[in-house]
Amino acid sequence: MALFNELKRRKVFRVTSLYAVTAWGASMGAAELFPTFGLPDESVRWFVIGALGLLPIVALLAWLYELTPGGIERDPIDRAIEGTQAEMVVMWRDKRWTFQRTFTIGRDEACELHLQDPKISRRHARVVAQHGTWYVEDLGSSNGTSVDGERVTRATLTNTALITLYDGGDGIRLNISAANGETTILTGAPGRADA
Repeated sequence: MALFNELKRRKVFRVTSLYAVTAWGASMGAAELFPTFGLPDESVRWFVIGALGLLPIVALLAWLYELTPGGIERDPIDRAIEGTQAEMVVMWRDKRWTFQRTFTIGRDEACELHLQDPKISRRHARVVAQHGTWYVEDLGSSNGTSVDGERVTRATLTNTALITLYDGGDGIRLNISAANGETTILTGAPGRADA
């Protein structure tokens, strides 16, 4: 189930489906046009085989990269694994989680920090670990994201920060543990709840 959620989060299903539909249409076009240009019948077969052969490569690229407004970038979790040496301790109400990589906050069950509050958007914010620095990004939520009382779209987090996801909402306390110089092993689990 965790692999399925990760494939969904990285949009692998969406990208491969779009590629499959595009390849199917191109194959239909090839079947009509190749004979017109005098190409042998086998050329259509090789075109279809080539399109199918590229499907695993498309899936791999969808896993590794993300299309953002700033261009094509490595997936935030992969960047976090390459660069972070600190861990994030998150406290909300009476619960506590520890993360060693990028995580998403929201009502959606696919979010690593799943919070049951109707005023929080399904995918409200993302806390990104990148090259040893932690950032918070609002994901276009309806009520906005504030860090230490200031509304932000993206902000660098200090050692301690208080995030609120709507006016009057319970704050989410973030504490970044100091890096001790040792290599941090980033586990496959997104975080552990200690509550």
